[in-house]
Amino acid sequence: MAKGNVLKIDKRIQKTKRLLTESLISLILEKGYEQISIQDILDKANIGRSTFYFHYENKDQLFLDGLHNLEVKIFEKSGRGQSLTLLPLFQHISQNLRLGQAILGKKSGDLFFEMLKYKLADQLIKNINPRISNKLEKKIWNYHCLAAASAVLSLTQSWLDDELPFSAQQISLQAENYIRSILNQDI
Repeated sequence: MAKGNVLKIDKRIQKTKRLLTESLISLILEKGYEQISIQDILDKANIGRSTFYFHYENKDQLFLDGLHNLEVKIFEKSGRGQSLTLLPLFQHISQNLRLGQAILGKKSGDLFFEMLKYKLADQLIKNINPRISNKLEKKIWNYHCLAAASAVLSLTQSWLDDELPFSAQQISLQAENYIRSILNQDI
């Protein structure tokens, strides 16, 4: 296959996946994640069933694909030993309000809140390295990171549901203060 053909296929696949993701987001905002069927997504995207199943096994996988892409964008600059900033998260949400509301808003469902909680807690664990000497201390540290992540996501949910009354910078500072307070550590 010629190089030019590969690029055409890649662009078509990207376009199809983007259309499916946008349709899912729109439907989540209309009626909530739990109420959406594959047929609803197909009708909204005007895409055939076989095309959908070529790319995804179910609607959860479609949502997770979009969530993974978001996670890569938000946490790409965070690494072990670097300070963690939540500003990219809140900037991305403020620039993509509908996406944020679909992922974390009141109609998104608990599954995604829980998944994001664990992903954010994992980032906290990777980026904040207190001196821990035993397994029990490590376990309680992980619990504290989960609590901090829950607090940040609850704050984010309220911010989204209230249509972003504060700037990304302001809400990021509040979220980082939550983390410092709960973990008693600089981030």
